[in-house]
Amino acid sequence: MEDMKVTKGLKTLSEKVDIQLLDHFVIGKNNVYSFAKEMPDYVSDNQDYQKTIRVQAKKKHKQHEFDFEL
Repeated sequence: MEDMKVTKGLKTLSEKVDIQLLDHFVIGKNNVYSFAKEMPDYVSDNQDYQKTIRVQAKKKHKQHEFDFEL
């Protein structure tokens, strides 16, 4: 999957310049894929963000809604 290669490369590059890659969303016609939710090894290890993702995953939302607070 090309998105996986791109995301892994973005993570590597972001770590070299001391920036956290919190997530990479792939938006399709019928769904949204979150690397932080589905493949956390592909993004930075930010525990606050990971906790937010887990909480959001348990909520029922319309696809376009996402609450985020740190």
